[in-house]
Amino acid sequence: MHLNEIKASLKRTSAIAHDAINLCQDFIDYAPSHYFIDFYKETLDDPNIFLHQYTCGLVNLVSIFEAIANVYSSYFNRKIDRLNEILVTDGVYQSLFNCIHSFINPDDEVILIEPFFVCYEPMVRSASGIPRCIALKPKPESIKADISSSSD
Repeated sequence: MHLNEIKASLKRTSAIAHDAINLCQDFIDYAPSHYFIDFYKETLDDPNIFLHQYTCGLVNLVSIFEAIANVYSSYFNRKIDRLNEILVTDGVYQSLFNCIHSFINPDDEVILIEPFFVCYEPMVRSASGIPRCIALKPKPESIKADISSSSD
């Protein structure tokens, strides 16, 4: 068992013992309303192809891309191209997944500084990367053990 799996198991056990509520993950413990289920099914079956397209193809969302481009153009002191340099996703997990899968090649070693969110390690593994977990306050001997010669 990996050290992070042991830590996660201990945290779960401790949380159960203290009747703690995990506010970090959004797992519901009830069935969604039939209204939402029916609406979702109707949307999936709808022949309107614009319901299933990327956001930049939708005319009514152009203003979002323009606003983001304007904010970040002034922040970075350069012109941001709203069509080629902005990606709008449905959440942080999807954004992280996209970034990790864009930059990590098979067998790349990825340093994850502990503590980190539980999604990072599985995302790195799903991109065929090798997670190297290093504590925020590492001991010198653990650094040498966690970093290979290919990290140079």
